[in-house]
Order: sequence, then structure tokens, then C-alpha cells
Amino acid sequence: MSLVSRKSLLAVSLLAMMMTVPVRLTRAQAMAAPAADSSVMTDALTAIQPTLGGVNQAVSSVEVRRWKVPGDVKDTTASDIQSIQRDLSSTLPGLVSQAQANPGAVAPAFAVYRNIDALYDVLLRVTETATLAGSQQEASRLESARADLQTRRSQLGNAILTTATTQDTNVVQLRASLEAAKQTAAAAQAVPKKIVVNDGPESTPVKTTHRKKPAAKPATATPAAATTPQ
Repeated sequence: MSLVSRKSLLAVSLLAMMMTVPVRLTRAQAMAAPAADSSVMTDALTAIQPTLGGVNQAVSSVEVRRWKVPGDVKDTTASDIQSIQRDLSSTLPGLVSQAQANPGAVAPAFAVYRNIDALYDVLLRVTETATLAGSQQEASRLESARADLQTRRSQLGNAILTTATTQDTNVVQLRASLEAAKQTAAAAQAVPKKIVVNDGPESTPVKTTHRKKPAAKPATATPAAATTPQ
């Protein structure tokens, strides 16, 4: 379970990381990843239900008390049958319903697979014992139910693997799209911008005023010297 659950947790973690990054993917990038085909999981889960009904009918028809075997063998087989019936009536129906409610998720389907895998082991033990100690009719019914359960278990396992593989592909493609969007945004920020300095309205040139020099004053005539009469 840990291997498949880890894949789902990886997808959730990546989605949370993407929501914290201020980069938006284009619609084309978001649609590039293939969508998970939920019909594969839905078909596998739907096919399981009649199989489980067949298992219940097979084990219910077994009359262990009539077997000519030691008491401890009877007790063990009867306990196994009761365990199978409890699982079919109380545990598995809820697990299957949860998985059918979200056919695109891996974890609920894997919970069903793990339970069926354990159920198969117990049914196999009962079938082998019935082949040796029970009637031919009992053994035949159990063997038919076991073979059918094995087929449905394999079908569900393949559906889980297909869904998990698709989710892994989506994660890789979304990660690549996110990285490309981040690089595009970084490149846009690195382009130098033209800076225009605005000094306000154009200044009026200052008119230079030249002061006129004052006119030179005329020179004052020196009085002539008085002449002495002879």
C-alpha cells in the first residue's frame, strides 16, 4: 500500500507547491497533461461485486460439520468461512463504495485490492481443504468462486497500475510546464527597460541684459596763462 499511496501523496504535494508559486500556466499548458481514464477503474470495481456475491454463495453452501476430518481441521475451516462472510457483509461493501465514489483516485481502490488479496488467501485455504475433505459439489463451487476472484483481483490491480501511471505522467508534465512558465517569467523580468527622464516643461532661456556703459565726460579746458604787457 505504501508504494501506491506515495504516488497519490506526491501528486497532492506538487499541487500544493504549485498553488504557492505566483506563476500562472497557460490554458494550453494546463490541458497538455492527459486526463486519467476513470472508466478503467469503474469497470474493475463494478465487475467485483457479482464475484463477491458468488464467493458468499460458495462458502455458505459448505457443510463443514459433515466432513470426516479431525475436529481441529473443522474448527479452522469454519473460522475461515465466518471470517470470509464477515468481510463480505461488513468491510468490503464500504470500501467498494468509497472507491466507486472517486474512481480517479488510487488510494481507495488499493484499499479494496488489499482486502480482496487477503480474502483470496483465506478462500484458497478453504478451497484446498474442501477438495480433500468436502464433497465434490462443495469443492467445485469453491474452486469456481476462487478462480473468478483471482481474475477480478488481477483486473483491479491492472486498473490501479494504469491510473497510477497516468497520474505520474500528469505530475511530470505539470512540473515541466511549471518550470517553463517560471523561466519565461524570469526572462521577461530580465529584459532591460528604456528609462525616460522627464524634467518637466521645457525651460525658457534666460535673456541676458547687457548694461550700457555711461558716455565719457568732455575734458575741462585749462585756462590760458595771462601775458605781461611790454
